Amino acid sequence: MLSVAAAIIVVVVVLTLFFGLLSWLSRRGGSLARGVFGSRDLLRPEASITIHLVDGGILKDARYLGNLPDELSKFSDIPLELRAMILIQLSDGRRSLIRPKSIKSIDFNDPEPNAPSSARTRADS
Repeated sequence: MLSVAAAIIVVVVVLTLFFGLLSWLSRRGGSLARGVFGSRDLLRPEASITIHLVDGGILKDARYLGNLPDELSKFSDIPLELRAMILIQLSDGRRSLIRPKSIKSIDFNDPEPNAPSSARTRADS
């Protein structure tokens, strides 16, 4: 009888640790993605990008400013409908929120900062 109770306790502890780890990873997921993009300097705020939308629209010379968090607390001032939206600054200075699902592709207009000069020349031409 004691071994059955010990087995149940071990299973409960293991499951608690497992789901705690999953919860931590899901909370950390957004910052991990920003860290990967940030370490490669792909989505720098000063970088000029062209956004191709799913409906065929094109936003030229936009700047990526960040995104709203995917997980919002129930006491947040941000409405639930705005979760995970991307904040960009358009060429005329206006700021806009775009749903990630509406973006088809992103072109980087600026050459990579650490690229060799020959690669920068090819990117500019």
